[in-house]
Amino acid sequence: MHRTMQALSTTTNKVLILNEAEVRRCLPMSLAIRANSFALKSLRKNESGGAVVPPRISLPYRPPPTDKKHPNQKDAPDDCTLFKPAAYCKHEGNTSSPVDNSNNDDGMEDVMMGMKIVSVRAKNPSKYTLPTVPATVTLLDPETGLLTAVMGGTYLTAARTAAGSALATQLCLSGRQCHRTGRMEENDDDDDDDEKLIISHLVVFGAGLQGEQHISALQCIAQIHQITIVNRTKERADILRQTVLDQSHGNHNPAPPIINVILLNDEQAVKQAVQSANVIVTATNSSTPLFPGEWVKSGCHVNGVGSYTSQMKEVDTTFVNRCGIIYMDTTEAIHVGDIHHLLPFWNRKNCISEEEESDDV
Repeated sequence: MHRTMQALSTTTNKVLILNEAEVRRCLPMSLAIRANSFALKSLRKNESGGAVVPPRISLPYRPPPTDKKHPNQKDAPDDCTLFKPAAYCKHEGNTSSPVDNSNNDDGMEDVMMGMKIVSVRAKNPSKYTLPTVPATVTLLDPETGLLTAVMGGTYLTAARTAAGSALATQLCLSGRQCHRTGRMEENDDDDDDDEKLIISHLVVFGAGLQGEQHISALQCIAQIHQITIVNRTKERADILRQTVLDQSHGNHNPAPPIINVILLNDEQAVKQAVQSANVIVTATNSSTPLFPGEWVKSGCHVNGVGSYTSQMKEVDTTFVNRCGIIYMDTTEAIHVGDIHHLLPFWNRKNCISEEEESDDV
């Protein structure tokens, strides 16, 4: 895809269009993880280059009062649409790339510019059988400002988030000998000979696309023995269970993991799952904590990805206050409901600033 983009020069009006299926083929999860590592490192920009990521613009959405489909506006979800622009300027002397470096061409353009438009519509799955978080990505020619590409961004959004969680999990668990057989290096090919982390029990809250991609991403960097999917409805969780089983055969793990499905309202089953988990993923749009923080055992790693506003809260204050380290990929994350109470301690205990970010992320 990079070489296709380079072929769209400033002298042509051609626009590359990729649908969701084509984006999936261009960006398997193993490549998404390497690309995300490259992208996160580029955030540490300086005068010689790097990424420019302005604050996102958020437009809230509620059905208008005249919408007969939503007569009770108090029950309508607080949805939103986010506009997220970004640009990248290649570092001088930087030859690293997440793509193939054959023929002394790393496939990366010197300057890139684009924007992702991503929406959150809580009722999409139940009402329209559509993704909760649909997205579209546009790219521009930096020199002319002309549109060069439009691509489906729904899978890309889920894959990018899951890839970031995989990198965070790898960073946090790679030093614990009880959890690992080895460490997959950033540029390793995804083959059966790579040594991986060991995750004895992964618990995933949410059976949507984010849950699916997080399981896929964690299977790229870890050997997972058991997976528990926790969801509000059994039907959707069972579909994800079968999808993971189908994809697990011969893909990442030498043997398919044991996969259990439990309902969110089954308190005792959720408690047992959380208490035995050594990695937890929360990928929901919940505004209330999914489980009491005291259930989580010491040393457990949690990837919290669902909250994006100050009103959303997947984990409670008890859990957050127990955390030894909290990693955030953007400074805006300090304002989400789960951790905004730590804002007075920003750059102090339990938080890391931009200057303190690890070079491994």
